[in-house]
Amino acid sequence: MAIATAATVLVWGGTDRETAGAANAAPSPAVAPPGEAVVAESPAATSVWCADSFADGRSVGRGSGSIADGPGVIRAFDHAYYVERDGGRVASLMVAPNPVPEIQKWIDEVPLGTEHCVTITATPEPNVYTVDLGLRMPAGSEGVIRQRITVAPAPTGFRIAKVEDLR
Repeated sequence: MAIATAATVLVWGGTDRETAGAANAAPSPAVAPPGEAVVAESPAATSVWCADSFADGRSVGRGSGSIADGPGVIRAFDHAYYVERDGGRVASLMVAPNPVPEIQKWIDEVPLGTEHCVTITATPEPNVYTVDLGLRMPAGSEGVIRQRITVAPAPTGFRIAKVEDLR
């Protein structure tokens, strides 16, 4: 990602969450403290925001994902949340979800038109990934939520087991 030169960089704070609270993505923005290594792309920084790429244990994109592997289920989860806006689909991708109406309420609090981009990096731990969830809000603000996501194999594919916000 490029360092934003003219855009205000925002970071959404939060606490560690098990999957029960992982879908809560209606965070309160806060300006990043000086010296933090938080970056976001401004619309002028690149002509293609969030182009799909896969290389060296790193995956970038905002596609629909799959349940075939860890990065796929992470993409599917965020796609269901930000594009499909479907609490039932989000819940189906989690090991132990909150009730669907609660997840749907959180989704409905995210402004329509919010764009997302996930950068997923494998860690030395099996089924554990570091994720930068980039968000572009319709009003023009941008931010990155840094996460550690643990996935678990299930009989029909992978599921989200744990989401932790990193600071």
